[in-house]
Amino acid sequence: MKSVMAMRSWRRPIAIGISALIEEFFFRGILIAIAIDLLQFDGWAAIMLSGILFVVQQAVQVRTVLQLVLISSSCIAISLIGGLAVLVSHSLVPALLAHATFVIFYGSRLGNLELETSLRASRSH
Repeated sequence: MKSVMAMRSWRRPIAIGISALIEEFFFRGILIAIAIDLLQFDGWAAIMLSGILFVVQQAVQVRTVLQLVLISSSCIAISLIGGLAVLVSHSLVPALLAHATFVIFYGSRLGNLELETSLRASRSH
């Protein structure tokens, strides 16, 4: 399977948007609802549970410590903003828009950084 950054440029935002939709539906939709309704967590505890699991799910995909720090801090921000948006609005739409916008904007920059790093590494060999 191709990485998102290896896709043609017009397909990247579509793949990123679909990924954000699935992640938000699961982490901010299903998990927060289960934590509050079934486990009787308060809103903050539900956001924390969802956020911790989201960070873990993303962290297993990285290769370097720098990537781990960047993705973890990004996930914490997305989890707090998305979780609060869901609790306040009772809708996934604000969380989805925030997540997709964040990932499309920063994902393109991080992808360019990863591409530049790999090009430098290949030139040095």
